[in-house]
Amino acid sequence: MKDNEGQLLLLAVVFLAITLIVLASAATVFLSVKQNQIYNSLAVEYGNVKEKFGIALNERANQTYEGGMSKTDVINDSFNKTRDSFGILLSYHGINFGAKLGEITPGDSQWWNVNVTLTMSSQYSSINETVKYHIWL
Repeated sequence: MKDNEGQLLLLAVVFLAITLIVLASAATVFLSVKQNQIYNSLAVEYGNVKEKFGIALNERANQTYEGGMSKTDVINDSFNKTRDSFGILLSYHGINFGAKLGEITPGDSQWWNVNVTLTMSSQYSSINETVKYHIWL
């Protein structure tokens, strides 16, 4: 009788060990898939933000521009307000957003080249890129 109890106990321990190994493997696969989905989601969101940031910056600069301010001051002011607005909106989605204004150079009489370094990050990934926008004033 004791041999049967020992065999049943050994069988239960082996079954538990196999169950733990399977669960650990499944958790590892799930977490790596989840991280890839989060990165892909951030990359898609970054593409949208990259496009919309330039549009919003251009629109805000055109709304702000009046004869009294220099065009570079208008671009600086518009950049700061656009950066802050995007930062607030993206923070509601758990995304950290940053933007740094780089070089501002005149193009022709109506547009300016503006270099902006955009940074977005979430819990598992981040994206950082310098983008050139054309601002029409």
